[in-house]
Amino acid sequence: QTQAQPITAAAIVEWLTGGPTITGQTVSVETAMQLSAVYSCVRVKSEDLASLPLILYRRLERGKERATDRPLYRILHDVANPHMTALQFRETLAAHLELRGNAFANIERAADGTVLWLWPRNPTRMDKPTMAADGRLLYRLPGGAQGGGRGLVGEEVAAPRGRHRRHLQRPKVEPRRQP
Repeated sequence: QTQAQPITAAAIVEWLTGGPTITGQTVSVETAMQLSAVYSCVRVKSEDLASLPLILYRRLERGKERATDRPLYRILHDVANPHMTALQFRETLAAHLELRGNAFANIERAADGTVLWLWPRNPTRMDKPTMAADGRLLYRLPGGAQGGGRGLVGEEVAAPRGRHRRHLQRPKVEPRRQP
């Protein structure tokens, strides 16, 4: 029978950062990705998911048709932003979802509202969204050394909806057992 352990600040920091396992080794996303098995699994899964066809459709009165003439098609199919192909972008989001339980992209728009680029955001550097008085989601990007940060409204952020693992912020680790 195990005895209840008091919750201390050190225990909370240990839990949030991965903390030592039964072997005494600290495990985090960064240390896990240094293992070839973890790296390979994440790579294969994210590459496979990203390589699946992503087709943009236009709704018709009866049915649908491919919307290859829409500006968003080029972004989802060819180039997500000036530094990433659409495939690289989708691989990055898939890896974020796999490792961190969430994925976010900043949507850069033209003055007329047309989507120009999609920029992946590190999910550990995005605060959980809050609901504004007008019903819109608000995301906050924490600031640097000076703090502050900046806010993004829901229309500026692409995030998976539905059954993703948004509650996971780090890999599960076996708690250290007392001898």
